[in-house]
Amino acid sequence: IAWFPDSAQLAVAASGEFQVWNVSTGQPTPLPNFNGVAFDAAWSPDGSQLAIGSNQSDGVLLYDLMTGLQRVFLTDQIGGPKLLAWSPDGKWLASVHDDGWLRVWNAESGQEQRNYPSIGWTSINSLAWSPNSKTLAAGYRDNIIRLWSFDSEEPTLLIDSWWLIHSLAFSPDGTQLYSGGHDNILRAWDVASATLAKSAVPANFRHFPLI
Repeated sequence: IAWFPDSAQLAVAASGEFQVWNVSTGQPTPLPNFNGVAFDAAWSPDGSQLAIGSNQSDGVLLYDLMTGLQRVFLTDQIGGPKLLAWSPDGKWLASVHDDGWLRVWNAESGQEQRNYPSIGWTSINSLAWSPNSKTLAAGYRDNIIRLWSFDSEEPTLLIDSWWLIHSLAFSPDGTQLYSGGHDNILRAWDVASATLAKSAVPANFRHFPLI
């Protein structure tokens, strides 16, 4: 499920179909030439394009809903993208694939701008772009958040909670990164110093042992 930027439309994938619902009328419009299973979907910031990760293609499907045109960002890997994230300026589209690779695409040309190989057995469970669109935060299964920057080949490492990192979000000014992990602790990171600023356990939180 993915909201259109103006909240007037909702993209929904279900039962092998992909539909864009008009929230006001409650009427769906099927996405043309889509017959796969969607793993994730993301609207471009201006709402002009819809990116879909699916098993229909080994790449990212990109639809221009105004013109009806479809593009495919192809890769040499097998399996559809599981996570997608647009940069706030709309220039870049990040995708996470079955092979554990993280790729950054030039949304205009369709060319692969950067790629970051899988790290051991780890997978990526969450993505977030910084407000200035220059840093991509990725939460890995090895409990490490990696900040990938266009200005550096090596990532900045933030050692997070035990095991999975489910969600990431930058503060509006980009100075802090918030993470939610499998241990149910919310953490705030200082991006400049790559240090933990504060952490908190949600109120009324009850811990249940893992099975």
